[in-house]
Amino acid sequence: VVVTGPKNFTGFNGIVIGADGKLYAGVSVGDKKTDDYARGTTRYANSVVAIDPRSGTISPVATGIRQPWQPVMVAGHSGPLVADLGQENLGKKRPLDRIVEIRKGADFGFPVCPAKPSACQRYDKPFATFPAHSSPMGLAGIRDKLYVALFNGVGKGPAVVAMPLAGGRYSPSLVG
Repeated sequence: VVVTGPKNFTGFNGIVIGADGKLYAGVSVGDKKTDDYARGTTRYANSVVAIDPRSGTISPVATGIRQPWQPVMVAGHSGPLVADLGQENLGKKRPLDRIVEIRKGADFGFPVCPAKPSACQRYDKPFATFPAHSSPMGLAGIRDKLYVALFNGVGKGPAVVAMPLAGGRYSPSLVG
């Protein structure tokens, strides 16, 4: 055991080892209906944390992420890329699902952003966006591309899309 979460801790959503030797993990918000549209009330909710494997110290790194999911370290990025699953209660077209790049002190704005796109300009920008409910559930960096498994895809069922590790447009690699 490296660390035991505090009382009422909801758990980690994936874990990755950073170049600094720390463990990085997204912290889930729980299963209550309000967790879909309100800031979590448990410690570290809606954030990505770093864990020092020697001491077990947990430190928040970035906040404002509704459902940080499956962090991955990729070439050319000092912090992990993390899927940020959008709310389910705002209809079929919003908010967008996102991939965010974790940097110390970053705030991606949940619950205000991305639910209200006009408010997003005052928060850190996502690395990539995907259509609402596309559900980026898995990330992998291979050579110079980031591959993203989209549980609901981009219109024709589940898909894996690829995009440059430096950012930019994505294109389907596997559909169906």
